[in-house]
Formats: sequence, structure tokens, C-alpha cells
Amino acid sequence: MKANQEDITVDEIRNRLMGKDEASKKHAITISELCELHNHQYEGLVGIEIGKITFNRYKLYKGRILDFLVYKYQVSDIQIDLIKYSFAMEYEIYLKSIVKLHQNHWSSLCNI
Repeated sequence: MKANQEDITVDEIRNRLMGKDEASKKHAITISELCELHNHQYEGLVGIEIGKITFNRYKLYKGRILDFLVYKYQVSDIQIDLIKYSFAMEYEIYLKSIVKLHQNHWSSLCNI
């Protein structure tokens, strides 16, 4: 983002994630990269803010969403800016019907 410690706005973060800033126009972030970024940031918080079990669930979440991409779309990754609302609905159905997650477990994933 900004290397000189300037304030970063919500719009700048959203534009970066959606691939609408100058740096992202060359390379739009993918869901796999977003998961890696998230997991890398939270790895340093294990034992401080989150537990090891929670962190392992974050890693499991990445694997499940990438498995879903292969199952549903026959792709190994997808750019964030291509994801639509229907993606979330289809992913929920996948977790419940194919992965066989119980409703309580699904609800806890929504809080991640």
C-alpha cells in the first residue's frame, strides 16, 4: 500500500481488493492471494489474539474455498473482482450439501 506511513482510507483498501487502484490494474488480487494475506497476518496473532485451533480453521477455510472453485467452476483460483453475490450462496450450498457441514459449524464460518 503506502510505504511512508500515510493514512490509508477505506476506499483505497476497497479499490486495492477490487483491483481498481494503479498497482492492482497490473495484477488483480485472487481469492487464494487474499486468503494467504489473511492467514499470514493472523499467523502472528496465534497465542495473542487467536488460538491455534482458530488459525487452523482459517487454513482449512482457504482449502475448502479453493476446492469449491474446482468443484463448481473447474478453476484453481479466481480474481476477487469477478466474484458475485451468487458465489456466496453457491458456496453455502456446497458446504452444506457436499462437505456436509452442520448448520452450527456453517454459522461459525460466517463469523470468521
